[in-house]
Amino acid sequence: MFIGGGAMVEQIKVFIESNPDINVAYVGSLPLEKKNLGLAACDIAIVSLEADMSGLGVPSKAYFSMAADKPIVAVMDSSAEISMVVTEYEMGWCCDPNNPGALASVFDGINKDDIYRLNGRPRSVLQEHFSEERSLAGYHECIAELVT
Repeated sequence: MFIGGGAMVEQIKVFIESNPDINVAYVGSLPLEKKNLGLAACDIAIVSLEADMSGLGVPSKAYFSMAADKPIVAVMDSSAEISMVVTEYEMGWCCDPNNPGALASVFDGINKDDIYRLNGRPRSVLQEHFSEERSLAGYHECIAELVT
């Protein structure tokens, strides 16, 4: 099941239409108040960022996925923030964009892996390193250094 939007929506719709015997569905984007339902329905979250977009944006959906304790497949340049977080904290898998063969290999590996070994990890990483409290403390430290 694919939930969300983005540049590849039309390709997903064409694939589903061309392969009616395969159990694949596209739900579309969910309003913010229903994102928890979509995240509860998934085993893993796919978070993508187009090639060469590193430093220009951070897909916020990664943080929703971490809050829901879902492992992440980061499909983006290895220098992108989310890719580095997934790698550093071992809470999912990474794959360069525009490489369908590599992405297929990632999914083959996930299929053979025990994804439940990651239970608790994405949420604990979010709470420990990216919580509001932690972020505000970081801002406070920066401002205190500037003032003194």
